Amino acid sequence: MFTSSSIIDNLNQSEGLEYKKLCRLLKITKKSDKDKLDIALTALEKLEIINKNENDEYTCIKDNDHLVAKIRCSSKGYCFAVRGKDKEDIYIKENLLNYAWNGDKVLVRIIKEGYRRRSPEGIVDCILERSNQILLSKVEIINNDVYAIPIDDRILSKIKLPKENEKYTFNPDNKNIVKVEIDRFPIGQEEGLGHVIQELKLNNNEDNDTDFVLSKSNIVKSYDLNYIESKKIEKRERIDLTDKNSYLFKSWNSNNSPMLPMIQIEQGKNKNTKLWIHTNNLAERVDLNSKKSLEILFKGFESLPLLNDWQNYLSETIRNDSEFKFGEKNEAISLCVNLNSNNEIIDWSFHLTLVKCTLIVGSDHTNALLSRKSNSRITSRVLKPIKEYIDDLDKLFNLCFISKSNPACIISILLILSNVFCVWGSYSLIFSITLSKNSNLIGNSLLTG
Repeated sequence: MFTSSSIIDNLNQSEGLEYKKLCRLLKITKKSDKDKLDIALTALEKLEIINKNENDEYTCIKDNDHLVAKIRCSSKGYCFAVRGKDKEDIYIKENLLNYAWNGDKVLVRIIKEGYRRRSPEGIVDCILERSNQILLSKVEIINNDVYAIPIDDRILSKIKLPKENEKYTFNPDNKNIVKVEIDRFPIGQEEGLGHVIQELKLNNNEDNDTDFVLSKSNIVKSYDLNYIESKKIEKRERIDLTDKNSYLFKSWNSNNSPMLPMIQIEQGKNKNTKLWIHTNNLAERVDLNSKKSLEILFKGFESLPLLNDWQNYLSETIRNDSEFKFGEKNEAISLCVNLNSNNEIIDWSFHLTLVKCTLIVGSDHTNALLSRKSNSRITSRVLKPIKEYIDDLDKLFNLCFISKSNPACIISILLILSNVFCVWGSYSLIFSITLSKNSNLIGNSLLTG
């Protein structure tokens, strides 16, 4: 689905776009979607944000008075258009919001300049992107009509519901609130419309806590992960590294926590070091040619820690197929970094590999390694079973400490070792996807941080 923002972004990248080409860029084929695009283009023209020239080409008006900002509202009803660092916020009166809600991306026009310590005042002329598609609300009856009243008091609108949603009317004993999906945002004199998609009874019901927190944070999974299509891996030549020690770091105990990289380190006689970072081969499994897969993938492209488990962006089937199995041969996409005796990069390269996990390094191992007093004697009962791997692990931790104290000495790759473990669930696919398309691009992005 296109937005006003996507229309303007496409027009900004061209000196002029014909209607048909704009439809292709926005991937619009249905007549109903074209009708909506016609309405949007007419409105943007009347607001003097875009222009249609004599060749029937649409362009953005470069010198208009509109500023891109995000709406931020307080619980007391004060609203500002926030433009970013070092730029003054613009105060927006409630009657000039034009139904923009907290978090929405908007185009603002200044109507009164600021003076002394007073902020400039403005008006919202166009809502570029909506941040809330689903609201947590209480259902109330007002003048015999059913309305959803958002529990977030920064959203200054009520949403009209169909009569059949009257059964969800708020009951203080049950503390029942509802998730409301917006069918039409309020505009002009027309009220917003929506419908209830789920009821949450919060009174002594811990099972609904997760749904409540996700909805309140506007994190809504309105898609089915199983629609992300997988494919069989093509047989390709891979470097066999299964005879080398590889270490899989693990810090979360839940079964569906993000998949972490596997690390391998080879120390040469001349004090040079070869560092391998092995990621799961997700890009070879996810069908990147599927429009539906890509749409769902980028719509929910993050892993989130919940109360007892994680909300992942990949289906359980794909995760199980691509996760590293202990003691087995695993297919991986790997980054090899060569470091000199001063831990400076002298070379790096990407490879398709076969790897085998030698040791799963848990938080008990890392705590014992970092807290031991002597590097020569191993007295910890946690470390004794893994004493043959301690030299490698010491070197890895030492590289992480060096990268923090002297960033110019080693790279963002080593910062990845110390920082990215908490979010690698997303980075591994970015790493894999980009490698599949352009290995130089991902290498440069990692090296520049």
